[in-house]
Amino acid sequence: MSHHQRNTALSGMKAERDFREMARTIDKSVSAAAPKSLLLLAVFMLCAAAIIDRALLIDIGLMRRSLTHPDLRVQEIAALTVSFARIMMAGLGILLSLVYFYWDRLLDSAAMKYLEDHVPAYPWERYRERLLNRSLLVMAIALAASVLFVAEAPRLIEAGTLSFIVNEDGLLESITALLFLASSAVALGTARLDVTPRHKYILWIMALAFFLCFGEEISWGQRIFDISTPEALATINAQQEINLHNSFGYLADHLFIIVVFCYGFLVPALASISPVFYNLMDRFGIPIASMGLAIGFLGVSLFHDFIFWRWFSPWGLRIAELRELLSSLGILLILLETRRIWLLSRATSREARASGSALTTK
Repeated sequence: MSHHQRNTALSGMKAERDFREMARTIDKSVSAAAPKSLLLLAVFMLCAAAIIDRALLIDIGLMRRSLTHPDLRVQEIAALTVSFARIMMAGLGILLSLVYFYWDRLLDSAAMKYLEDHVPAYPWERYRERLLNRSLLVMAIALAASVLFVAEAPRLIEAGTLSFIVNEDGLLESITALLFLASSAVALGTARLDVTPRHKYILWIMALAFFLCFGEEISWGQRIFDISTPEALATINAQQEINLHNSFGYLADHLFIIVVFCYGFLVPALASISPVFYNLMDRFGIPIASMGLAIGFLGVSLFHDFIFWRWFSPWGLRIAELRELLSSLGILLILLETRRIWLLSRATSREARASGSALTTK
């Protein structure tokens, strides 16, 4: 082996050792003092649970369409959704408060040791550095383009073309559906890589879930194939379509908004506060958005009719269509980030093994 090859091999082994060592520093970086942000988040959740009610939501415009819907069943389900959300926020606020005030005891618990000893697929320190990245750039461009579309589309785009873009099964819905389909394909492809079993199972579940989202978004091809809605489904579907997400009111839509906000923004925010939360997600094999992408998801959560139509003149667009498109784009970016992490990890491991074999041969 030449001197250059030997140096290359040693560099590869050092890179692998550094990568693993960085992942093993989790417990060294857990602060003895509870993060103040935990308490702030707990207070916010408890205040929100106490303040939010049906009248307030109608007044500000959030969920107004569901809470004042002509169908009383839709109203009842929307009211139950509000109650459920308040209970969840109160529960999360109490849980975070307990974590904050009993932080010292938690640090010494067996569960914490179990999490601290876990070596994640991607080091926490590197995860926290992923703020200004390509995902944030893509989401920033998409968010800016969406705001520009809302503000200028009626003036710049001919009425017939605009209808084609925003109507049912129009361009916006079609792009959203294709992004969900792409997310399903990426999740399935990543599961075929050399990932851990727990990550593989979660990726399979995500692949199935986003394929279902693809089918639901196009109502399983109802208008494409001109299929009439069965009477039994039409009676419980808010839009008389062949899908589940509009059945029983708009419950699925509301849950989707909550899940996207929690998974896209709240989970990465908690994971950035402490490696313990980061390890918890990795222990279950759940992919986490980078902090840059999490900022993008925070922007997506602001896409509501009651916000936009206070700043712009209403012209018939449902802001929910843009929110769903941006959410599906963010989900695809999470899976692309996850795929890149596993490809990087595999390449690093292969390089180290090859380097080690070369030295052994020498």
